[in-house]
Amino acid sequence: MEKTIICLSSPGNTGKTSTIWKLFEILGGKNRKYYPEVEDKVLYRNYKIGCMSTGDPGSSQEESLEKLLKEGCDIVVTACRSYGGTVEIVEKLAVKYNYKVMRFSHIYLYDDFGDALFNLSHEGNIKFIFTIIDKLIAGEI
Repeated sequence: MEKTIICLSSPGNTGKTSTIWKLFEILGGKNRKYYPEVEDKVLYRNYKIGCMSTGDPGSSQEESLEKLLKEGCDIVVTACRSYGGTVEIVEKLAVKYNYKVMRFSHIYLYDDFGDALFNLSHEGNIKFIFTIIDKLIAGEI
């Protein structure tokens, strides 16, 4: 399996952090000392999966991502914006540590339609990310 960084890439305040937190918890992560940010790793099917939600301009994105890459995570799920400096940081570190990058825009809502629809968007994002992780592990992508 090729080491991979999976980026949830979208504008600010669209639920990237919430999605990554929910994914981290489902994977078995319990460390909430960074809440609302997450920067930690879990073992999933004998693979080290890093989860990191710091991806805003001016955040500790570079240090946090580099820490997870140095720790040898097989897959890192992270947030970044759609363009600019946060994307450049991910690309630079991917080259430095020999990771491929998969960026996608997650499902997000432009308007407040209530918690039920908001939670449904997270569920869809998490299912998609799990599918990517499982297919990476299986060598299918």
